[in-house]
Parts: sequence; C-alpha cells; structure tokens
Amino acid sequence: MRRLLVLGCLTFLLLCQFAAPVSAHDPIFLTSDHDSAKTGPFLPDGTISFAFYGDIGSEKETRGFQAVFQAGQTLQISVLIPAALPETNLRFEDLPVLQVTRPDGTSFDLAAEMSVEFYEPYTGTTYVRVNEFREVAQEGIHDFLLNGNIAARFVVSIGAIERFGTPVERYARPFSLGSGSDPLTQWFSNAPEQKNETDERLSVNENTTNDQLELIEIEEAVPESDDSESTRNLLVFVTLGISVTSFTVWRAIRGLRGPQKTAG
Repeated sequence: MRRLLVLGCLTFLLLCQFAAPVSAHDPIFLTSDHDSAKTGPFLPDGTISFAFYGDIGSEKETRGFQAVFQAGQTLQISVLIPAALPETNLRFEDLPVLQVTRPDGTSFDLAAEMSVEFYEPYTGTTYVRVNEFREVAQEGIHDFLLNGNIAARFVVSIGAIERFGTPVERYARPFSLGSGSDPLTQWFSNAPEQKNETDERLSVNENTTNDQLELIEIEEAVPESDDSESTRNLLVFVTLGISVTSFTVWRAIRGLRGPQKTAG
C-alpha cells in the first residue's frame, strides 16, 4: 500500500512538471479554413489564455477567430512574429494587422509599432512583440481578423488565465505523433518565401538597432561645455578636501585615544 502511495505521488509530480509548460500556452493553429472571424475558432471565454499561430500568404488572405467576454472583464491581446527570417527583415507596415471589432460594431486596428524580443522558455522559441493592447471589454462576441500585405507568420495571444484544455468551438486540435510532427515545430520550420524588394524603408531589426545607435550618437554628439568642465574640477577639489579633512579628524581621534590605558 505504501509503495502504491509513493508511486502515485511520484506520478502526480511528474504530471505536474509536464503539465506546467503546456498549461502556460494553449496553442491554436489557424489555417486557410479560418479566413474570417465567423469561420475561425470560437472562444467561449476570452479571458482564458490562448496563442493563435498562423501565416498569411498574400494581401488577399485573412485569418480570424471570435471570443466572448462578459462586461467588465479585461480584453488583453498581443500581436507577435517569430524572431526569425523573413519576418524580422520586414517593415512594420508589411507585417500582419489585427482588426478587433467590438459587440457594438466599433473597431480598431493593431498594427506593428514596437519591436520587443523575448525568449519563451516553455516552448524554447523566441518572438518579437510588435503590439499589445488592453481595455475593459464590452459584453458579447468580439471579432478578430488578421490582414497582411505580404507573406508572413504571426502569433496572437489573448487572455491571461492559464487553463489548459479549455473547450474551443469550431476547432479540432491537431494530432501529433512526435516532436517531428509537432505543429509548433512545423510552423517555425515553414518560413514563407519573400519577393526581393528594393525599398529602403527600415525593417523590424533595423528599427530596433537604429533606436539604440541614435541614443549612442546623441550622447557622443553633445560637446562638453566649459561649465561642465568647471563643475568637474570643483567636484575634484571638494572630494580631495573631504578626504584630507576626514584623514585629519581620524588622526586626531586616534591621538586622543592613544594615551588611555585599560585598568589593570
């Protein structure tokens, strides 16, 4: 009985270890069958954490899904790309744009406007966050539709509550026979082909690099003024004065304590 109990505990701990990485990301893979919000996957609870992986082959293609929110819940969403070619060589305006339509009919677009790279330890993959958004949700069904100018892969993450295995309507989870057939591995491996372009506008990587270079150039370009040099010299003299004064006080205190003897 004791052996069975120990074996059960060990099995539970192992399951927890394997389940923890998976529960952090519940992936959904969008295909050409999900070409609109109403034909894409349907999330009964938009606060549950999901990651939608997909690609857009041309400007005429779209990918979509829907999610339900209760009034007062948080609509939390991020748009990402893989930190890999060819996406990182694309311009912001060429990356997929996410259109969000609220239940009252109002909508807004989330286009690429940032470049924040981060490593995902659970999947061992690296991404670039190009936009993120949060607001108090309206009650009802929200539509999400991705549009693109040229071929590119994308990831859309939604929700914050990690609850692996939450039912998703209008979607059949892919079956994997091993690591080689893992849908995420295939998604990363199947990079879209890009046409050669001569436009000189900056790519995602160049935007990030140039931002850092501009800060360096600005710091180097600012000449040192006479006031700055005078201030620096003054600080040197003050520092030396404080050091000499401290040493003198220390010697004086030491001289006063020197003659004192400990009673026998």
